[in-house]
Amino acid sequence: MFVRVNTVTGAEDIDAGVAYLEDNVIVELRGQKGFRGLTASANRSTAEFGILGLWDTLEDLQASDSVVSKLRQGAMKALGGQISVAVMEQVVAEVVTPQDLVGRPLRIVQVKMDPAKVDEHVVFFRTDVVPEFKATSGFVAVRNMIDRATGAGAVGTVWADEESMQASEATADERRQRALARGVEISDPRFRTILLSQLV
Repeated sequence: MFVRVNTVTGAEDIDAGVAYLEDNVIVELRGQKGFRGLTASANRSTAEFGILGLWDTLEDLQASDSVVSKLRQGAMKALGGQISVAVMEQVVAEVVTPQDLVGRPLRIVQVKMDPAKVDEHVVFFRTDVVPEFKATSGFVAVRNMIDRATGAGAVGTVWADEESMQASEATADERRQRALARGVEISDPRFRTILLSQLV
């Protein structure tokens, strides 16, 4: 699975952006080969808005570029702000219990590693880190994404509520230190709320 991550800073009308995604973007993308869904999240206090599109293959994602580019222009007219786009491979995705994710808090960290060691780190994440998440009260889902060419990526975790997400921070520093010892840099977290989740 591959993802196209659109990050908007300085978003001026988050609700208008969500409405545009629901009324225009998802409707259009459902007809595109390999489209597997879209999620949107935002932090209203920092005016940050994120749109994540899921695709079966990199070829499917790339084939949608022209359609997505036009839709992106419309989304930016609704949202305002500035946008950056990244394409990554989804290397791990786990959901404890399938459920409606809208309204759930989302924690995001950027990661950076040696591109030659991506597979090694993915195995460690899947076998050691994911079970820790699953054993944590209030954990709902995790998505690990990476650009294999650069070693840059992101990890998002979804939580049942703000309390459980904040409680999980108690072990976050220890995980960061373990990651550093393995050669993986982890940024300070950013926090958003999921506003839209449509999977096909």
